[in-house]
Amino acid sequence: MTPSITSQESGSRVQDALEQDPWAAKKTEHRGGTRLISEADLASLGGGRPRETGTKLGDISPATARGSSSSKPAGSFFLTFLASIGLFGFAVLLIVGVIDSDPPSSTSSKPKSTSLSHGIRKVTIQSGTGPLIAPEGEFQFQVTYEKAISLIPGLSEGDQGRYSSTSLSPQDVVAVLGKASRGEETYQEGSVGPFMTSLDYGSEGSPSSVTVLISNVVGNRLSSLDFENLNSDRLANKNGSLNKEDFANIKIGTSYPDLVNTVGIPSRVSWSSLMGSESFLNFYYKLSDSRSVIIQFGSNRTISEIKGLEDPATSAATTP
Repeated sequence: MTPSITSQESGSRVQDALEQDPWAAKKTEHRGGTRLISEADLASLGGGRPRETGTKLGDISPATARGSSSSKPAGSFFLTFLASIGLFGFAVLLIVGVIDSDPPSSTSSKPKSTSLSHGIRKVTIQSGTGPLIAPEGEFQFQVTYEKAISLIPGLSEGDQGRYSSTSLSPQDVVAVLGKASRGEETYQEGSVGPFMTSLDYGSEGSPSSVTVLISNVVGNRLSSLDFENLNSDRLANKNGSLNKEDFANIKIGTSYPDLVNTVGIPSRVSWSSLMGSESFLNFYYKLSDSRSVIIQFGSNRTISEIKGLEDPATSAATTP
């Protein structure tokens, strides 16, 4: 005889089954024709959704334990990796700070390298160890106006027909002006030779100076030339005593020889050239009233523009 099961005993068994498998109530499929108990049935029997509690040690499967234990070394390795990067970055900053904190010295014979952006760096040329820079304490400024102006195509005597040829090397500059007082070379990272060389001529306390820039992108060529307060071997230097009337015969189209033979040499000359044949040449003259006259030359070495000869009162009145 099959023992009868009361409703109270049935509810107790159901409750025990749910405590062993709390998620059985969510299953709605049928197995062997017997319907599993749903949440509604559980509610009707006096049960409810089991309360989620902390995981017991016995409930942790071996696979879960292995996954949990393996996550700790990975996290520790990641933190160690970040710490290593931080220490490496700090070391780099410290090294860069030491390099940049080294004060520049114009009298030091050691080359100083300065890193710039885009993989470009500048290196000071050692003095007295090469053919470009004079030894320390032995530099003599012997650059005249004629020597400096001869570097510009089309301005020196016998060179009036050469306007665009700017082929010139640092050694060619030294052959004309002598060894420089300072120099600097600009390199592209990974290149053997410099693509730009700068030579400076000047002494401390002297108003005279010359700066020559040679590019070596496509062969050696003169890129720019600036000089001021040079003396001439045969032309007058009237700067500081010139008046507006001295330029009465200086017009647009006046040639370079006619200009310097009339008003003398300028106080400053600035010349620059692009990669092509186009170049820019400006002369600066000082007047007795402290004003400056700026004369710009065209490609054929004749005057293309004159500035600074306008009457101050007239130019002030016409200024909007």
